[in-house]
Amino acid sequence: MNGTDFAILAGNFGKAEQTYAAAKRVAGWGFVAAKFGWGPYGLGSVEADAEQVRAAREGLGPDATLLILLRDPNADVRAKAAEFAGQRSSVAAIPSLRRLIDDENRDVRQSAIEALSNIGDEAAVAALRAGLSSKDAKVRRSAAEALGDRRQ
Repeated sequence: MNGTDFAILAGNFGKAEQTYAAAKRVAGWGFVAAKFGWGPYGLGSVEADAEQVRAAREGLGPDATLLILLRDPNADVRAKAAEFAGQRSSVAAIPSLRRLIDDENRDVRQSAIEALSNIGDEAAVAALRAGLSSKDAKVRRSAAEALGDRRQ
């Protein structure tokens, strides 16, 4: 698995504890995201549904929420999420950060390059190399600088 694979789970996870346990199992298998098919979801209270979602996110770990934020419609949220991914050296975020190199927003593109430069993984290096062919000159320059810094 490469950090982008996700699991689809269907079942009657009636209690948040069951959802949490299932999410922990999925995370243990190497998945960073999962789609749950909750039997009681939408049939009870909003609070019960929210508890199921919280349990799933907690069980999957912090990368699950981070990957969601990297796809947020708000550019400021995407930029901050990219910054956080770099601070955490999140290998799971590399494919999303690679995609953000081509984001419509310049700040998001720059945050993605900076984040990738902080992640010590060959996939991050490959993503930085992809940044060398960006249409944005600043992204190309930042990617080149980041790759140069890695050689020192």
